[in-house]
Amino acid sequence: MSKNTAEVVIIGGGISGCATAYYLAKLGVTDIVVIEKDFLASGSTGRCGAGVRQQWGLKMNVLLSKESIKAYETLNEELDTGLDIEFKQEGYLMLAYTEKMVEQYKKNVALQKALGIEVELITSEEAKEIVPYLNTEGLLAATFCPTDGHINPFITTNSYAEAARRLGVRILTFTEVTGIDVEKGRVVAVETTKGKIFTNKVLNAAGGIQDF
Repeated sequence: MSKNTAEVVIIGGGISGCATAYYLAKLGVTDIVVIEKDFLASGSTGRCGAGVRQQWGLKMNVLLSKESIKAYETLNEELDTGLDIEFKQEGYLMLAYTEKMVEQYKKNVALQKALGIEVELITSEEAKEIVPYLNTEGLLAATFCPTDGHINPFITTNSYAEAARRLGVRILTFTEVTGIDVEKGRVVAVETTKGKIFTNKVLNAAGGIQDF
C-alpha cells in the first residue's frame, strides 16, 4: 500500500460509501480511503431492486428521498464522468391488499403531500390504467407518485466513485477489512488484507451486520 494514513476511512464500496466519499471530497475532505472487499456495488447495492421512491411513512425518510430525487435529476451533469446513471422518473405504485394497509397509506399520503410530494391515493381501476398487466384481484387501493422511478445502481455507484477519485479519493477494491484498532476508546487504525491504514475517523458503509 503506497500510503498508510488517511483522514477518513470508509468501509464499503456501495452507493452509500462512494457517494459519501464524493460529497466529503467536494466539501474539501480529500484524504479519504474507500475500502471494498470485492468490486464496487458487489453487496446490497448491486442486489437492490433499483427503485427510487419518496413514498414512506416517516418524515425523515420522505425528506431524505425527496432530496435524493432532486440530486438524481441532475447527477449526470454534476458528476460529469460520461456515465449515464439511467435515472427514469416513470412513477412508482404502492399496492394495498388489506383495509389496514389502506388506512396506513392514507396517513402516508397525507404526510407526503404535506412535505411537498406529488402523490395520490388511487383505486385499483386507476392502478390498472397505469399498469395494464397488473393483476388487481384482491387489490383495494394503491398510491402513485409520478416523480419516483429507478436508477442503475452499478453505474451510479461507479460514477460516484470516478468523480470521487477525480477529487483525490483513493478506492481500494478486493481489499477486506479484518479489524479496527482502538486505543483508549478511540479509533487509531483499520486493519486490512493489504496492510494497516492509520486514521481516527471510520465510517461503516458496509451494512449493519458487518463484524470487524
